[in-house]
Amino acid sequence: MKRIFIIPILVFASFMVLFYGVLPKYSAQQKAKESFLKKEQEVKNRQEYFNGLKNTLLEISAYQETLQKIELSMPGEISLSTLIGFFNQKVSDNGLVLRSITPVQTTSTSTQSFSMVLSGGMSSFQSFLKDIETSSRLVSVEGFTLKREIGDSSMGINVQIKVFY
Repeated sequence: MKRIFIIPILVFASFMVLFYGVLPKYSAQQKAKESFLKKEQEVKNRQEYFNGLKNTLLEISAYQETLQKIELSMPGEISLSTLIGFFNQKVSDNGLVLRSITPVQTTSTSTQSFSMVLSGGMSSFQSFLKDIETSSRLVSVEGFTLKREIGDSSMGINVQIKVFY
């Protein structure tokens, strides 16, 4: 008869141990597993984000030269000394002589016009036009006039130029 009373007590005690001892640890383990999976997903998302940033940086660095050319061609503001130096360099590179350069008043806020008087040969002038046309600065030749100078093999050239900035 003692066994009949002991078996339900042992069954009840085993349920109590299971209920108070094993189930809370199992529940805590499941919560820890879920937390770990969430953190692991967050780490993967961050790695993807940083890989995307790295790829974007590599793409930007591939276009760095192009961006520098754009920045050079459109600096955002105009510096007359820089422009005069630019035109003087292009003139001398092509065998012409810069006699004068004069800024012309314009109503546009993104362009500046210039009138330049040059001296030199026709082939030098053609190479000058090609050189400024292919330069990194956005320059537009609005017009030009040619004058034959008496007693000299060179020509007087008056050029109207518009610079975009």
